[in-house]
Amino acid sequence: MFMYPSTYSLYVFGSQVWYSSDGGISFQLLFKLKYDYVEKILTCPYNQAVIFVTIRQSVYYTRLGLSRYALLSIPRGTMSTLYCDHLGILTNIKVNGKSVTRLKGEIIDLQTLIQDDDAGFSRPLALQFLTDKKVMFFEHISWIEHEAGSKPLFSDVHVGKMLILKLGGGAEITEVYQEHSKSQFLAVAIANILWSFYAEPFRRRLFLNKLLIVKRGKIYHLELLDADYGFEADDFENTLVVPGYSSFLIFRVNSSNLVLAYATMPMLTSYYTLIEEGKWFLYDFSSRNGTWSIYENLCSTWTEDSNNAYLNPFIHLDLNDTLNFHFKISSTRTGAQVFKVTIGNPHLLQIESESKWDESGVSILDLVITSNFNQRGYTTILVTIPEASLLCPITSFAIIVQCSCPAGKMIVYETPTFIKKEDWLHYNEKNEGHEKAILKNLPVNYRPPSILGINLPVSENFYNADPSKPKFRNFYELSKKTGHYKQCENKKSRKECGCTEAMKLSSLIQYSDCREKVYRVTYPVKDFLLKLYLKKSNQVLQQLSAPYFVLISELNNRTNWEATSTKINPSFDKLRKYFVMSTDMHNPDGLSISLFGSELYHFRITVISGVSFCNLVEEFQIYVDDPPMAYPFHYLVSMITAIGLGAFIMFYFILQHYWSKFNIKSPCWKLKIHPLPGSKLIKFNK
Repeated sequence: MFMYPSTYSLYVFGSQVWYSSDGGISFQLLFKLKYDYVEKILTCPYNQAVIFVTIRQSVYYTRLGLSRYALLSIPRGTMSTLYCDHLGILTNIKVNGKSVTRLKGEIIDLQTLIQDDDAGFSRPLALQFLTDKKVMFFEHISWIEHEAGSKPLFSDVHVGKMLILKLGGGAEITEVYQEHSKSQFLAVAIANILWSFYAEPFRRRLFLNKLLIVKRGKIYHLELLDADYGFEADDFENTLVVPGYSSFLIFRVNSSNLVLAYATMPMLTSYYTLIEEGKWFLYDFSSRNGTWSIYENLCSTWTEDSNNAYLNPFIHLDLNDTLNFHFKISSTRTGAQVFKVTIGNPHLLQIESESKWDESGVSILDLVITSNFNQRGYTTILVTIPEASLLCPITSFAIIVQCSCPAGKMIVYETPTFIKKEDWLHYNEKNEGHEKAILKNLPVNYRPPSILGINLPVSENFYNADPSKPKFRNFYELSKKTGHYKQCENKKSRKECGCTEAMKLSSLIQYSDCREKVYRVTYPVKDFLLKLYLKKSNQVLQQLSAPYFVLISELNNRTNWEATSTKINPSFDKLRKYFVMSTDMHNPDGLSISLFGSELYHFRITVISGVSFCNLVEEFQIYVDDPPMAYPFHYLVSMITAIGLGAFIMFYFILQHYWSKFNIKSPCWKLKIHPLPGSKLIKFNK
């Protein structure tokens, strides 16, 4: 048993070779051998070729998805092997003692060998015209073969091949039926005429005689009247064709004027029929060697793949994602089955297909693939051209779809102001002025404030870490017990931390030791709109929206903030009723936050489960600058100011009340202030 790489196509081989396109659910006989069996299978992924090698060194060639094969006449020795390279070139490698490498490689001309393969057999065929462009070939067996239980030799392997008459003419086999109501005929092949068959009477002038047809049970007597030209012994197994009437296969020549025959369509005959001269013809499809042959048909299909599925067949498909494939096939055949679509695992994907023809006769197939069953796994969608020739460069498209997280899919947060990479790395807020600065240079070994106060940080995360310098605001015992380095763990200096540019630019919490600058806003921060986008590889950023609902959290355990969803759609409102953390779930479209504290906030946004196979997480930091005086200093200053102002008012009130009650007209004291040299004397008299 052999599974074609990365597909659900399965080959079971031995003395017979069976093919399954759906992973073993159904099988189709490809070919069977007599006194031989397949021992090795070789594949060529470039052109999707499958090669079978038997113990008798016979080589059979087929293509992925096709039910036909060709026997390649490759002379091989016991010390040789076949090799198919990445360009689909088949090479026969032999042992050669005269060569430096002791090996010799012979490139095999597959096109020539396929065209030389004759799939005919040694049984007579009866020709029956249906139209001037379509015929039927009846496979005849003798009564001895019938008694021996012989099986039909026409099979699905012949579909798409050419049946060529040695005297001239050819037809392409389109259908094969292995059951027939007449015992003398085992199978029937329907074919389209490619070029007209040559009739024997044109050379012998036999058709110039009148013909009398007499029915005697299953046997018909064909008698020439007033014959100038008679039948010959070589007319045995020839077909006598009467246009618009049944054809007759001659199985005995009694004399030059009388032959016995079987009718291909007895229902069209009568007991006595007279055929005028020139109204009947004789064709030779006898079992004699070389009379007729069956060869691989020339390529008559041209493929256009706008999605490059042939060159890039591996696709990641996320949950609820949709992919569109568009195929075009041009064919010279009419009425052919252009496409066949086989799904390896139909329970993994939902597929909608539409097949049509345009005005120029080009067949178009549109596939819409959706992953909406919340199941991980991979499957193969095999788009086959069943009647394509083995000589065609492309006969099938194997699209491998893996339902998992696509590479490069993530959510991205963008700051309101675009900041270049150079600014994130080398920006200095002192050069711009404090009021115009858009980035904040964090202090060394910085930790954000806690609910206990701005001078009492208890976060486990350090920013702009440097083990060689003291920790920022590390005054209290609680602050000294908390906080751990990550990138700088067990390092002596910042240089040893090994912070790269990517780490310095990253907002992820695991690289907080390397983070030097953050986006700066000024207090107050009310309804700060978050710009969230969905990024896919090689695609334009898309605004993050339903159904990618998100959860938002602060990684330093700060609580003085609030998130608000401004757009509530019906699906979001319904989901919140059943979601466990409904109060923390938000619609990313129109999501805003309000910050009531100061300094650094580090947020994490996570997409809820069940809408993607990816773990969609994004982190960002915001530094709130120029806040009002922090607690409790603001209240202390207010209290001291209020007490001082109250004391001054009280003193002034008492002083005014004292002078109004004791109206002293004669002062009892004088205050003299001796001036400095060069100054005037000031006197106060009361």
